[in-house]
Amino acid sequence: MNDALSILIPTHNRADLLKQTLRSLHGLNIPEGVSVELIVVANGCTDDTPRVVADDSSHLPVTTRFVEEPRLGVSNARNRAIQEAHFDLLAFLDDDVQLSPNWITGLLDVFTHHPADVLAGRIELWWGEVEEPDWLTPGIAAHLSALNHGNEVIELTRAAQVTGACFAFRREVFDRAGPFRTDLGRTGRNLDAGEETDWVARALDAGCRVFYAPNMMVRHWVAANRVKPAYLKAAFFGSGKAQALYRPNMTALRLARSIIANSIFIFLHTLAATLGRITGNRRQYMHQFTIRAQRLGLLAGVWQRHFRKSVDGVDRPTATSTSVPSFSVIMSAYNAADYVEAAIESVLAQSCRDFELIIVDDGSTDDTPHILQRYEDRAHIIRQENQGLGAAKNRGAEQASHDYLVTLDADDLWPPWTLEGMQHVIRKHHAPTLVFMSRKTFTGGPPVLPSVDPRSITGRRFDDFLSAGLRDVVGGGLCAIRTESFRAGGGFAEFDANAQDIDLFLRIGTAPGCVYTGPTPLVFIRQHDQQATGRAKRIYIGHRKLIQHEIEGRYAGGLERRLQRIRRICKHVRNAATICALRGHAQLALDLYRRSWRWQLRLGRFRFLLGLPLLVLFSPRPKTRHPSTQ
Repeated sequence: MNDALSILIPTHNRADLLKQTLRSLHGLNIPEGVSVELIVVANGCTDDTPRVVADDSSHLPVTTRFVEEPRLGVSNARNRAIQEAHFDLLAFLDDDVQLSPNWITGLLDVFTHHPADVLAGRIELWWGEVEEPDWLTPGIAAHLSALNHGNEVIELTRAAQVTGACFAFRREVFDRAGPFRTDLGRTGRNLDAGEETDWVARALDAGCRVFYAPNMMVRHWVAANRVKPAYLKAAFFGSGKAQALYRPNMTALRLARSIIANSIFIFLHTLAATLGRITGNRRQYMHQFTIRAQRLGLLAGVWQRHFRKSVDGVDRPTATSTSVPSFSVIMSAYNAADYVEAAIESVLAQSCRDFELIIVDDGSTDDTPHILQRYEDRAHIIRQENQGLGAAKNRGAEQASHDYLVTLDADDLWPPWTLEGMQHVIRKHHAPTLVFMSRKTFTGGPPVLPSVDPRSITGRRFDDFLSAGLRDVVGGGLCAIRTESFRAGGGFAEFDANAQDIDLFLRIGTAPGCVYTGPTPLVFIRQHDQQATGRAKRIYIGHRKLIQHEIEGRYAGGLERRLQRIRRICKHVRNAATICALRGHAQLALDLYRRSWRWQLRLGRFRFLLGLPLLVLFSPRPKTRHPSTQ
């Protein structure tokens, strides 16, 4: 069991409520051998807060320290508290909560018996000053900090499922996710919020796991003014504004859609609120009234984020608090003597130097081994008997020691800005699991490269791979993947066929964070006749495997995400069946058609369902059955 805990309480001019919180600590059950410290951070306090802490500290069962943070804002207070804390388990509490006696035990038990990095405690509302209104909705209760996911320990996957009034985490999570953003969170009487939601989102993006701890329970004081419309309007407005500030960047088209959609919703919520008021339905009125305020805040946040600087006159912070990522570059080479030297040189010419190069010679019988000998002092060269692309990449990944794996095919090229551009995108988007690189094809000699600033590389972020867009090209040679996620997913499948990369991405499809870069190319794909991707038999086998593995339940997300998986699999199967048909392999195309037609029908892919049989009917049959065309 972890044996040291720092309890951190930021406070601002609420001495009377803080006194109640400190008194509830008197009854804490502290397990034997567990060290506990309490740090109260006075955030620009001008009331009796110092005296209250001094009077109670001698009676508390924990070591108490009082720290002053003059920079106003709850995020400043949270960051200062973590700097002052001595222990590796950190727990934040609001200054107006009452702790249950077994609060510490409930916290430590989950950290000990579950792979938890962050904990969200149960929060019940404490109606000590005002009666619970009959119009209270779950959404309004959540804004008053209510949090109850039941009586069992469960894993949480969304940042919004955690409330800042009672949550805990390991110090290493703070090191990975970075500090709380000071442009978010409440400052004095300003009710803007979202600093803890943004921070938890960054922790999830960094691969941390969040759990709900039902016995880590507190009661949260509800002041009389907090159920008044004026307060709720300001609180919901601040929440909506914060959502716009910590969401991923939007393209111009998505921005326009967001503004139009929110404007329409505001109008509809206004009508619904008016109807509720006219009919005397107080619950409907308050629900629509608060959601309208949140939508207005969202529009205000969009305006602040995209069209002007922040309220303080400084640019909105980016995610540069995330540590600088490093890369293990894996290159598999099989009889690639004509191209491998240019590929290696393109890696060694990178402007970013935070990488290692691992090259796996997969049993080449041409001049490839002699070429690789020249690079033994600048790359880690591995030689093995021919086992296939998946096995070769896995062998290289076994030796990887850096944050991200990036594979480059031996016949492709990187421009000098690839890895530095990837660093910029990864830091900006808080260390996503997958980053897919935009590509450009070429034939013949090396392409002419423009002048590119790596900091100009942009990306679109999705929650995970299953949520990502279907129109973008994905592939193992076009992707950076977190090393720990690659290993957790079991690496590339080692069947001798295409689609090994898609198979892996589906296995880790719910791992947090997936980014598509663009439009600047980060990899140049060489087009030539000997490419393995052009062989119809390999394409057929690989995509048949995708269908088979989905039926066998091998992919992430369970039944809840099945439709998203099927959409992606069917997209690749349609492409594969079309290629087989165009190259005259009618039986292969029709077999993929037969295996997937029910899914395609469910998705409404009628053009494929009607068009593929016609394509097979009118496509020429192959004149020969030479193995290289299979």
